[in-house]
Amino acid sequence: VSAEMITAHQYMERVLEANGRAVAGFANSAQLARAMAGDGLRDLLQQTAVNERFDFVRLLDSEGRIVAGSGDVPLGRKEDWPVVRDAFDGRKSVAIDIYSAAQLGEISPQLAQRARVPLVPTPNAAPDPRSEETSGMLIHAAAPVRGADGKLAGVVVAGVMLNHNLGFVDTINDIVYP
Repeated sequence: VSAEMITAHQYMERVLEANGRAVAGFANSAQLARAMAGDGLRDLLQQTAVNERFDFVRLLDSEGRIVAGSGDVPLGRKEDWPVVRDAFDGRKSVAIDIYSAAQLGEISPQLAQRARVPLVPTPNAAPDPRSEETSGMLIHAAAPVRGADGKLAGVVVAGVMLNHNLGFVDTINDIVYP
């Protein structure tokens, strides 16, 4: 099993790196620069979410406020996640984090709903007063967006939730239990 766990860890590293590359590539794209200068930004963010299989994509201004997103977003609200802080320091960043139901709801009510997992008591499980798990595990990435002058113009942040992500879960399962 240890060899399979090493392989699963390597797969996870590849997934994280691919997410980081996708966000950084989009942040540096001429397509994003054109949309930021004109209109169609929300459509571009939505299309990028679909193409890259992200649950959300957002553009933040140079102050960290949400300018546009791939879904319904609270425009003007500041995002202060560690990956976003790294992007404001000039480097792409990707991480896996656990978000509470409230945090997921701020990203998207649909994510908060999708995170819910019923807890079923089993003979060997520790007692738990909860009837469901409501937190969600996200892979999220952020990268700086530079203007034509090379100065920081904003940050692109995107993420994918792993809860109920059957393709991801099946792949890890196939690696660990061949």
